[in-house]
Amino acid sequence: MKRLYVAMAAMVIFSGCASMPDFKSAPTTFDLSWIEKAQQLVSKYWPEIGKSGEDEFNPPGMPNYVPKTAPISCCWLNGGAWRMMNESADSVDMVAFKRHVDEAKAKGCNTYVLFLHNIKDGRPVPTTIYETGALGGKVSQARIDLLKEKAAYVAKQGMMIIWFVFGDDGGIPYKDEALVKAFFGDLKTYLYDQINGAWAVVLVIESDEVFDSGGRKYVEAYCAELQGLFPGPSIGNHMTSGEYDWSMECASVDIHFHQVNPKKSVTACESELRKVVSKATKPVVDAESSLHGDSDEAREKSTRAMQVGCVGVLSGVPKD
Repeated sequence: MKRLYVAMAAMVIFSGCASMPDFKSAPTTFDLSWIEKAQQLVSKYWPEIGKSGEDEFNPPGMPNYVPKTAPISCCWLNGGAWRMMNESADSVDMVAFKRHVDEAKAKGCNTYVLFLHNIKDGRPVPTTIYETGALGGKVSQARIDLLKEKAAYVAKQGMMIIWFVFGDDGGIPYKDEALVKAFFGDLKTYLYDQINGAWAVVLVIESDEVFDSGGRKYVEAYCAELQGLFPGPSIGNHMTSGEYDWSMECASVDIHFHQVNPKKSVTACESELRKVVSKATKPVVDAESSLHGDSDEAREKSTRAMQVGCVGVLSGVPKD
């Protein structure tokens, strides 16, 4: 777009000449310095031209920048008996955590997925920054320090982090906006660098189930709040199997984290992801398509997910 305006400016410049240059008889090597000078003039006196061109291709509502490196992870093993995101729980000490991170890296994972607050969803639990299991109250420095240490170890291994802010544990007052936003504020105060440096921050597992009908407004409000507090990562939304409409409709959501029923076959999984990617107006991550991340089936599902256009996979390492 900027080049177009430069060309137009050049035409105006030449229109004031007695005659246009005779390009037919021009030498094979052209002196194009006039183009550079025209571009400099445009940049100096009409900088809004470049901005208007950027706005045309990045209108309001477009997703934030999505990092080029595709996240690859293996979040579920043994039918879901082991879940990577629960590793942020303070009941998982650093010895066990380091071992599991090393194992994931050896499998080919470049990303570790962790919760920020989860009291009941899966095992082990709890993950919280507070002294009690309640959302809010006195912050536990010991728990903050452990989360920082875990994030630092992941980074030391050259791996990225995706944070899920909430688990789907049924006991969190998700619709208490004042309380939830106060929690976000505490996250900024105590864990800003760890969260802001992540690949993505996802609001909650299965947002449509957590917030139920009419809950899209909470997804919009909370993701907008996270976007304002943490400008570094992309902001994601995760929904139940097959659903993706809220992710597309909420302007504050940058990436859709898609869940495919893990009981579906490889072919059926590929078909669903192809359909979602083709219809989606935002990038799609295959967030859950297998609960057996070490299996050949999980690897094949992840391979095909990337082939149909997903920007990342969290259920298995794609085949080479």
